[in-house]
Amino acid sequence: MIGLAFLSLSNGWQTNINQLWFFTSAFAQAIFFIFNSRFVQKIAILPLITIQLFCTGFCCLILSILFETWPTTVSYITVGWIIGSIFVATILRWALQLLGQKYVPVGNAAIIMILEPIFTTIAGIIIYDEPMSWTKWIGCLLILISLLIYRGYVFIRTRRSSLYDVEQRSDTSKP
Repeated sequence: MIGLAFLSLSNGWQTNINQLWFFTSAFAQAIFFIFNSRFVQKIAILPLITIQLFCTGFCCLILSILFETWPTTVSYITVGWIIGSIFVATILRWALQLLGQKYVPVGNAAIIMILEPIFTTIAGIIIYDEPMSWTKWIGCLLILISLLIYRGYVFIRTRRSSLYDVEQRSDTSKP
């Protein structure tokens, strides 16, 4: 959480609604990720993608109609980019994420998802030539350190338990 704070609060802590929305979104995403990991084990991927993206699209369409102003005309290039983003950036990405969640343990999938802010920051630097402030460096470093500590702990714990099992088996095989 501290690493995410360093990534997102590069202009300092200012009490405004954006931080509340960010926290609420992260919390909702975590809950969704837990439920989604369970559903993907029981439901085929294509119906699950269809249901989730239909519900999301329908809710966003209603909110857009209620709160946004729509342009009177839209160019064909814009329609092409919208369709491309729907299929490539949304449906394909979502399908790959659900496929990964289906075949990877929940803990490992969550670890991979924690890296998403780092990938986003790197993409911003490469694509948009965004400057990398010291707070973003610290945020990325803290996220990576937390992952290394967690994975190192799991590795050491697994290694110790497997060594203990080997010792137990060798002790029981002695007369």
